[in-house]
Parts: sequence; C-alpha cells; structure tokens
Amino acid sequence: MRWTMKIRGMSLGSHKVPTPEISDQYLGASILLPQGSTSVRGRVKSRMKDPDGNLFGRSDSNPIKDTHTYEVEFPGEEITEMTANAIAEAM
Repeated sequence: MRWTMKIRGMSLGSHKVPTPEISDQYLGASILLPQGSTSVRGRVKSRMKDPDGNLFGRSDSNPIKDTHTYEVEFPGEEITEMTANAIAEAM
C-alpha cells in the first residue's frame, strides 16, 4: 500500500509506510511447515516490534517484497520469528 505524506509541510512523496496490524492478512493465520518427515502447524500471533513499540517492516502487494516480521507459535509454546514471504509460502 502506498501513501502520499506531508510532515511539517515537507512532502515525502509516495513512500511505503508501516501498516497497521488491524488490516493484516497474516495475523491469526494457520501455517504448515515441514519438520523432518512430518509437518508442524503454527499460528501467526503478532507482528514483531522494536523496543519503542514500532512495527517492523513495510507492506507490499508482492509477498516477496513484503518486509513484515511476525511471531509464529508452534506446539509446545515455541515461538519463532518469520517473515511475511515465508508465511505466504506456508499458507
């Protein structure tokens, strides 16, 4: 998604900006990843944030260019960090 922004009278043009979690298509998604000879089901729990609470990554309609980073929970309460493109491939 592209937005045209102005900050303090200065135009930033059409740049990608961090997108809110509310419209995030991956949150809550169930994914299936290979583990050895079996597959393990995980659930996308949340977007990764920096220490200041800012979301990591930028949205892009092309999943390969989407830089969102997520926390994915697997059985046994194991939480793994995954990128949007890896989640898209596992859906």
